[in-house]
Amino acid sequence: MRFLEGKKRVHFVGIGGVGMSALAKTLLYWGYSVTGSDLKENKWVHSLRSGGAKISLGHNGATVRNADLVVYSSAICRDNPELSEAKRRGIPACHRAELLSDLVSTGVLVAVSGTHGKTTTTSMISQLLSTQGYNPTCFVGGRMVNAEDNVIRGCRELFVAEIDESDRSQSNFHPDYLVLTNIEAEHLDVYSDLNDIKRAFSSYVGSAKACGKVIFSAECPNVCEIMKNFPGHVSFGLSPKADYYAGDISLSSRGAKFSVYHDSKFLGLMELRLLGLHNVLNSLATVAFAGVFGINFEAAREALYQFRGVGRRLEIKLDSDDLMVIDDYAHHPTEIKAGLEALGLLARPVTVVFQPHRFSRTLRLAREFGPAFRKAGRVILTDIYSAGEKPEAGVSSDLIYKVVKEDGHPDVCFVGRSGIIDYLKHNARRGEIIAFVGAGDISELANEYVSQYQSFAQV
Repeated sequence: MRFLEGKKRVHFVGIGGVGMSALAKTLLYWGYSVTGSDLKENKWVHSLRSGGAKISLGHNGATVRNADLVVYSSAICRDNPELSEAKRRGIPACHRAELLSDLVSTGVLVAVSGTHGKTTTTSMISQLLSTQGYNPTCFVGGRMVNAEDNVIRGCRELFVAEIDESDRSQSNFHPDYLVLTNIEAEHLDVYSDLNDIKRAFSSYVGSAKACGKVIFSAECPNVCEIMKNFPGHVSFGLSPKADYYAGDISLSSRGAKFSVYHDSKFLGLMELRLLGLHNVLNSLATVAFAGVFGINFEAAREALYQFRGVGRRLEIKLDSDDLMVIDDYAHHPTEIKAGLEALGLLARPVTVVFQPHRFSRTLRLAREFGPAFRKAGRVILTDIYSAGEKPEAGVSSDLIYKVVKEDGHPDVCFVGRSGIIDYLKHNARRGEIIAFVGAGDISELANEYVSQYQSFAQV
């Protein structure tokens, strides 16, 4: 392993991130000494401290002085004092993806990539392999409800990892099995356009090990365009054009039921306790992977029936006759649309509180947000979560407000983040769903609203 060879003390700059914390937990489990820093306390920081990591709040160059290796993510500025001090002291530093690539190089890698569905699909495959006794080590970009963690600590011979394309770091990996969920225009602060994204994914698919397999979505035209250049792989989808496909799909407020076919042969019935057609596709990706990996359909069916989802993916925070509160990580128009279609199955009025994520995404995808909210009864927009980006002149939530109004939505407004809870208290609608949507800190508002509502309800 290039970066860890001869190292025992590893320092993570921004250790509280979901990807960084999963790596740190794994190194702790494997006997490394782990230190780190972050700007604020969160559940991942607390979990790492409980496991023995020494973590400081704020960034201070002195914290790296005993480290053998310093790890950073794309969210960390290159002039960060800890990175600067590491450079001054001659302490090697590497990107998070480089370290992950280093870790998984000792075994077989099952990589899950794509614009949407990565976290859920990675979690499903992790659940499958774990319940079948393969003892995989799994890295997931969210909290797996079944495991109650973002990592499963297993062996060093088999890995499952969510591989992110947002910073082009997928180029570090050469998977044995690659699950490709879909490709859309996204992260246009890094990529010049959709064609640039497709070229990057084509290169990534080409880097898969010669003996490996790509499991890809037949429902995504952009993916299919790429895979025409790579024959012999395995597809999944909603029609017989795919190798593995679903039929007789029934979606309800309790989940989904459907038939699964492989090359027109009926494999059996599948039942999910997750909402939405998008989760049917995620499960089909898992079934297709199981077939390629040599796991029978019955085992896949049972693992997926027992699967409870991922935190912040249509996660129910409160459920009563008067109110349901949902926390959802969706930040791309396609994800918002899919989530609202799933919530529509619950047959309750839906209010969306949406926090746009990044100035760059708001600017480049503004037009696509218009139709994304059609299934919402009312839309409350709040301030953009910058995710470390500097504000851009003329870029605000007003861009999305205008296109949602132009699309004909009858009830859309803007409320500053600090005023959202009071606004909801004074504009409550009995029996509704309030969905807090976005990839930033909107989840904190969801938790606060639930806490205040429960206190009020007990009076």
